[in-house]
Amino acid sequence: MDTKTAKKAIKLDRLIKKLTDQLTAIKLDLIEDMIKENISEILILDKKIILCHRQNKDFGLDIAAAELKIKAEKKKLEILGEFTISSVSNYIRFN
Repeated sequence: MDTKTAKKAIKLDRLIKKLTDQLTAIKLDLIEDMIKENISEILILDKKIILCHRQNKDFGLDIAAAELKIKAEKKKLEILGEFTISSVSNYIRFN
């Protein structure tokens, strides 16, 4: 096996993570600036940056508690191995 390709993949993975962090920081700055200046859209070289809004929904304490209970039950069943495999996919993970 050629480790050259694996080393290149690892190098690119590190670069992507670094660039993703930088992009996240820039997006936060852009959001802050766009809100301050009351701008909802920026057009630069046929690309748009659009300020979007996401609404977080609160369904009340009963639903939140039920959701936590279901998640805990799911985790318990996973730990106990009481589940069936519905599909399998291959992937590569970088650590």
